[in-house]
Amino acid sequence: MSSLSVIICTHNPRGDYLRRVLEALRMQTLPPSRWQLLLVDNASTRPIDGIDGISWHPDVRILKEDNLGLTHARFRASREADADLLAFIDDDNVPAPDYLEKALELFHGHPMIGCVSGDILGEYETPPPAWFKGEYESWIAVRRIEKDRFSSFWHPRSEPCGAGMVVRRPVLLSMIRRREGIASEMILGRSGTSLLSGEDTEISHHAMEMGYLVGQVAALKMKHLIPSRRVSTEYLFQLYRNICASGLIVSANRSRLIPPLPGFRKFALEIVKAMLKPYPESRMARERIRAHFLARRLFRNFLAQGSRV
Repeated sequence: MSSLSVIICTHNPRGDYLRRVLEALRMQTLPPSRWQLLLVDNASTRPIDGIDGISWHPDVRILKEDNLGLTHARFRASREADADLLAFIDDDNVPAPDYLEKALELFHGHPMIGCVSGDILGEYETPPPAWFKGEYESWIAVRRIEKDRFSSFWHPRSEPCGAGMVVRRPVLLSMIRRREGIASEMILGRSGTSLLSGEDTEISHHAMEMGYLVGQVAALKMKHLIPSRRVSTEYLFQLYRNICASGLIVSANRSRLIPPLPGFRKFALEIVKAMLKPYPESRMARERIRAHFLARRLFRNFLAQGSRV
């Protein structure tokens, strides 16, 4: 039985990116005999059955998941996986050669750890603007981790992200059973062109509910391939709007209640404060406030459409 199952969930992948991901996995220091490779074709327009670059692996399988959405694809892979440790490598994640080996060492040596992600460096197709570095990069899963941080409660410096997430399989199986038992729970995760996210937050929260620690680990290093469109201001704040809406959905799922939404008066006051800042800080502040306001509408639309499991 494999010690680790590596899972790539993909929907209409960019070929050059996926080839780099597979080549990085081929170069792993952990022998292929110790890990399984699962590729989940999540309703791609062109099936990935004949994909090149995987024949080197002795235990590789391509799964088809016709229910569009990252959460559906991850749940399908979790059911099919042989190992009790899962590594979710996105189709634009290039792990360092020792990524799998260090992940296995970490989880085998620390049974209290349930879910982690690592140090993620952005590799940009087009150089981003100067203001993009720092917090804005974190929105697209670029994180510079210099020190390991773990916790049994939510904290931004220890919360794992979905890119390169390594998690114990029982956490995912428990989430699946929970969703089967709660018909009213709203399902999160990227789906087609939708930028709603939050599935990584749900996984880490569930791990903590089961008594595990979650964290960010400096030794787990990878590159995140960033296409040009993802560094535009338009895309960035569209993404941020969806991140905010996803946070509201996560809160609703966890509390079974619709979270209170701030009123227009509060937003108007924040806009006035933003206008007093020097340019370009004032523009970015206004965009963030607008994103928060529009996230409320997105959240309500999500509720009205009955986007539930």
